[in-house]
Amino acid sequence: PPGGDGDAEREIAYITQPFLGGFLSPELNVMDRNGDGDDGEQIATIKANGICCIGGICCDQTFNVTSPDGEYMGKIVKEAPEGIGDVLKELATDSDNFTMYVPKGLDTKKKAALLGSLHLIDYMFFEQGGSANVDLTSVMEGSCPEVTFKCCDLYCCGCVCPCTCTLGGGGDDDGEEGGGDGEEDADGEEEPEEEPEEEEEEEEPEEEE
Repeated sequence: PPGGDGDAEREIAYITQPFLGGFLSPELNVMDRNGDGDDGEQIATIKANGICCIGGICCDQTFNVTSPDGEYMGKIVKEAPEGIGDVLKELATDSDNFTMYVPKGLDTKKKAALLGSLHLIDYMFFEQGGSANVDLTSVMEGSCPEVTFKCCDLYCCGCVCPCTCTLGGGGDDDGEEGGGDGEEDADGEEEPEEEPEEEEEEEEPEEEE
């Protein structure tokens, strides 16, 4: 069964993805598991509220939780940073803030299964969210440092493609030095440009009357 044949008596649930992973919105199925390790029935379905673009540090990201019958059970929200301190914390570390909303009377095992789903969502989409990388090698060349950070993830059919942005970096790579306009001969020596010679106009003698 999914999850292996470990301590089956303590296993309460496992999580799968449907065919094509929910297409443009990530979807997870939380499945019940009996104490003897056998597969049970579906507990809940978790589906992202966004389409294609998942993650990012600019806004909240909500995952709705519904029962197999389609009834609302709660939601999992990845909270956006509230201040510059939280933004720097997400850029420098893999720390994230999540909030899970569930009914008070929900079964304890189902709450535990949804809590495990929260950790899986964090690992799948937000572990590297907002991570920044600073490359200082260009400073040795007299250019600005290159900074690359992850903006969000593009999701389609279970595949996640990170979308990054790069700022700064080296200058032109054309390899042109000196900016001279002269041509180089076969020996690598630069030939000076020839200046056009000015032609002197001959003055015709004026005829005397």
